[in-house]
Amino acid sequence: MKDLKYDDCFSCSYEVDLYPNEPSLSYSVVGSEISGSFIPAREGIYSLRFNIVDEYGNSEVRKYAYSIGDLKTDQVDYYFRDDFPAHGQPFITNGFDSGSLLSEAPTSLEERHCGGWVQFSPDELPDYLFGIYKQIDFSIWYSSLEDGYSGAQRYVTYYGIDTDLDYSLSMDATSMAFKEFSFDVNWPSDYFWSWF
Repeated sequence: MKDLKYDDCFSCSYEVDLYPNEPSLSYSVVGSEISGSFIPAREGIYSLRFNIVDEYGNSEVRKYAYSIGDLKTDQVDYYFRDDFPAHGQPFITNGFDSGSLLSEAPTSLEERHCGGWVQFSPDELPDYLFGIYKQIDFSIWYSSLEDGYSGAQRYVTYYGIDTDLDYSLSMDATSMAFKEFSFDVNWPSDYFWSWF
């Protein structure tokens, strides 16, 4: 354990938490060093959290993630839904210009519409939280009175029509059309942690 000056802190108090909890977690302190171990009971992600507090009440939280088991490539399927997004959005909009990306397909016709733009945000955590997103593919039926664009944005913002898209493709004005979009990305999935 270190204090604010990064000197060994022999009088610091501490908390150690493991998520998900494992009864096998054990740890001890010798001088200013915390050491410990646990035996994972399942594959997946474990998070070890340390909260260190010095004699003046200054605290620092450190989190460490451990991946147990094989690494894999997986596909996450989301559907455009008309549910209002509840996580990760700067504010809830009052109209029909925001929707959710959910893992369950709709069972009836759903729509979002607006005079400027429509935006959908993932509103469920995928099964595997850590990783790097390599590709975003989607297809939509749409209609538009004017030429526009469709795109992908890593961090959701609602700053008006001039939305800052990380990737975009043009969409022609049409009464109804089906179009597929594909974007090669390299996005760590760190954003999910700030939602919940």
